[in-house]
Amino acid sequence: TGVQTCALPISWDPHKAQKEVEVGDYYYRRENYHAAESRYQEALVYKPKDADATFKLAQTQEKLKQFDEARDNYTAFLKIFPQGKQADEARKALDRMPKEAGTTAKQ
Repeated sequence: TGVQTCALPISWDPHKAQKEVEVGDYYYRRENYHAAESRYQEALVYKPKDADATFKLAQTQEKLKQFDEARDNYTAFLKIFPQGKQADEARKALDRMPKEAGTTAKQ
């Protein structure tokens, strides 16, 4: 009897998420970090808790000096994928970032 409504406006779509990550990688390689950040965030709309998109979003936010957000995403990545090379890189990033960033609205 009609269309069901969903709490999320966009449905889970891992293929679209992967495409967004690929486009984000393109922008990241060209040092267009704002565009890359947008694409990685979009990927996480289509596939929440995607380890690759979360890690790359954190790296991009670190490049943009959005340290609070980067720290949150590196931490989220480690919850998803606690072992391996990227996990080691995430831990190193958490160690090297300033503890009190002051560059974001979060306080």
